[in-house]
Amino acid sequence: MASRFVIGDKVHQAFSNHAEGTVVAIFKDRAGGLRYAVEMFGHRTIQIVSEGSLVARDD
Repeated sequence: MASRFVIGDKVHQAFSNHAEGTVVAIFKDRAGGLRYAVEMFGHRTIQIVSEGSLVARDD
């Protein structure tokens, strides 16, 4: 399964509050789906999200 994003990509969450962040890790869940660890700007937190909830930033 090919990853749509790579570590270091700037992204935002499409389905929540459009929070912005940077992909810091990529891994597979138990079902084999890709999950992304995203360091959120301003929050200094890591969120684990699915590929479908991320959109690449243009800047």
